Amino acid sequence: MGVRRLRVGVRCGAVVAGAALVLGVLQPAGAAPQQHGRQHGELPLTQYVNPFIGTAVSSTSGYAGNVNPGAQVPFGMVDFGPDTPRTNFNGSGGYLTGADATDGRINFFSLTHLNGPGCPGQGVVGMMPASTPQAVASDTGVPTGVGFQTANESASPGYYSVRLDNKVGVQLTATTRTGMAQFTYPGKDSGYFPWTPGSTPTATWPAPPARCRPTTRR
Repeated sequence: MGVRRLRVGVRCGAVVAGAALVLGVLQPAGAAPQQHGRQHGELPLTQYVNPFIGTAVSSTSGYAGNVNPGAQVPFGMVDFGPDTPRTNFNGSGGYLTGADATDGRINFFSLTHLNGPGCPGQGVVGMMPASTPQAVASDTGVPTGVGFQTANESASPGYYSVRLDNKVGVQLTATTRTGMAQFTYPGKDSGYFPWTPGSTPTATWPAPPARCRPTTRR
């Protein structure tokens, strides 16, 4: 009798387990599938990118990251950004400021920069929008340059902007193969655009500034 009771118990247990399995598989046609965990939308990670990281001289090592905050896209052909003064390979990305700097100076803006390798490779097609007639550099190759305040400067992935001390606003962006710029001048009679095809601050050819004529919109 004990054996028979054991067999009955096993059979009943199998029947109950089988019924539970069937009930778990056969759901009503209108029932929504069970979801596990919370569902999230796409998170734009670019909002956490700070292009200025590595552009300042470290207070501990005395070196910078040799990067440029200019506009670029992944695997792009241009890095459209500012070129600031430097005296050695420190800041060879084209941009260098002090860790707590509130102002600085931009020699010009150019389309090419190297980020990270520690060797210079920037300055192709240098340009500097100005409110007065001036060349990008002197006859001896010394950049004219314009001052700026760091509070008037901003950068995000694919975008760079600054308002220079000469009241000219600069906005730069980039695509895979090109760079685009928008310059905002303080007045219709104070718009000049000097540029040079040279590369690096010490190898520029002075170019006569082109007068920017305001467009008439109807």
